[in-house]
Order: sequence, then C-alpha cells, then structure tokens
Amino acid sequence: MNLSTYTIRHYPTHLIDVWSMRNGTKIIARPVLPQDGPMLSDMIERASQASRIHRFHSPINGLTLARQRDMTEVDYQTHLALVLTVATSEGNRIIGEGRYVVDDTPDRHCATFALSIVDDWQQRGLGTRTMTLLMDAARGAGVRWLHGDVMQDNLAMLKLMRRVGFSCTPNRNRERLIDAEALLDNAGGRAIQPTLKRRFRSLRHFARA
Repeated sequence: MNLSTYTIRHYPTHLIDVWSMRNGTKIIARPVLPQDGPMLSDMIERASQASRIHRFHSPINGLTLARQRDMTEVDYQTHLALVLTVATSEGNRIIGEGRYVVDDTPDRHCATFALSIVDDWQQRGLGTRTMTLLMDAARGAGVRWLHGDVMQDNLAMLKLMRRVGFSCTPNRNRERLIDAEALLDNAGGRAIQPTLKRRFRSLRHFARA
C-alpha cells in the first residue's frame, strides 16, 4: 500500500493502556501508527538473532519499507497491532509488539497472532500483559479463536502461552513448530484450551511480515 493513500479510520483509543513497572518505568501499550515503521525496524535490529528467528521464523536483520507498511498500515479490525513504547534518553522506543490478523474463513471468527518482546525487556511480565490485551481486543472484535505457530525451542513463549490458557501441541507437518491455540470465552474473559483440534488458513504474510 502506498503511504500517501493510507488513511487512518477510527483509531481505537480505548485500547491504549498505560502502567508503571516496579522501578517506576512507564510503559505505554497502544495501537500501531503508520509512522512507527522505523521504530519497529529499530526494535528488530536490536533483538538477538534467536529472537528474530522466533518472531519471523527466519534470521532477518531489519524491516524493508514494504514490511514496515505491512506492519503499521492496519485497519484495526481485521488486522490489529499493539506496540509497547518506553521513553529513553534517546527518545521513545518500541520494546515489544503483538498483533492478530483475522483468518480468511467464512465466519471470520478466527485469527492468527504474533508476539515479540525485545531481549532486554523480556522476563518482566510484558509478554503476558501484551498477550492479555491482544486477547481482550480480539474478543471485543468478535474473534472467538486465536492460534499461532511457536518454535519448539522458544520455551519462554510456550510457557507464556500455557499461562494465558492456550493449548500447545506439536505441528503434524513441521516438526520444529508448536501449534498454540485457544477459544476465547466471551462471558468469562479468558481463554479456553480446545478439546478438539481445528486448523484454519491464516494470513501468514501479515502475521510474520
């Protein structure tokens, strides 16, 4: 999409979340904006090779302009992305991002998710909070089923997935991947581990772009 033709419609301000960590650092989680492209690329460049592979399933070094647009020019309905920002001595930085993309299925009730926290900020509860915000947003948008591929050596992510109520089972066709999926309970505000396996076609280009 050409940046000059992209127009933000109905920016979901209700999804903005602000909190302080124990050391007083303020974290802002908000829907992505088109001008966040360079900051997202900077986040990827600062991540370790292992983290980049875990997020994109390939050892990319940064984001091309086309990928930046794919990740920031979203409609906030079928494609929602949340970024975590923190103020530093060098200005605001993105330290994490999570997103879901509604699958191309007849009922449009299923979505693929992706999540990444930059290495220096891992193990601080940011992944859990971001995933919870993403699940709440998906639930509010009518999504009932979230699923995604997690690499089997990404133990921290698999632990997080189980913590928020996802089932994690080996992918039948790709031995290095684990299928993480959950039903979202609209009434109880939580994820339910599925008892029967279901697979859906996903927009992998955008989930990993």
